[in-house]
Parts: sequence; structure tokens; C-alpha cells
Amino acid sequence: MKLTGLGGRLYRGETSMNVIRARKKWYAVSALFIALSVFALGAQGLRFGIEFEGGSALLFQPQLEPLSKQERQYLLLAIAIMQLFKL
Repeated sequence: MKLTGLGGRLYRGETSMNVIRARKKWYAVSALFIALSVFALGAQGLRFGIEFEGGSALLFQPQLEPLSKQERQYLLLAIAIMQLFKL
């Protein structure tokens, strides 16, 4: 892999950057990013999705007719089997 430009010269040790001497500039850049982040958070707020609210979402169309006795028994049997096998 060939490194060229400033990144390559820094990697090979041919040049250096005095980051400490320019620390006030980096503090200012960091403060600017923090201020922009706080402003964006204040302007938009947090929009929590289902991942952060917990639980699960289940959407379905309600059934118009009630279940028959036999259908209710099958449903209860299925629920019991699912609980037995922890499905």
C-alpha cells in the first residue's frame, strides 16, 4: 500500500505536526462542533423509535366476528404449547 501526500510523510516521519502549539485552534474547533451539536439537539429534539421505547409493536386488523368455541380451544392450545416450549 502506497501512502502519498501529507499522510505518507507523517507516517514515514519525514514531517511532523505540532498539535500542542495549535491547541487553542483545536479547542475552538471542538467548541464549535459541540455548540452545533447542542443547537441541533435543541432545535430537533430527540425522536425515539421503537428501539428506545422498549416493547414491541404489533399492528393488526381487528376481526369482526367472534371466534367459535373450537377456534378458541385451538388458540388456547397453541398458546399453551408456545408457553411450554418457551417460543
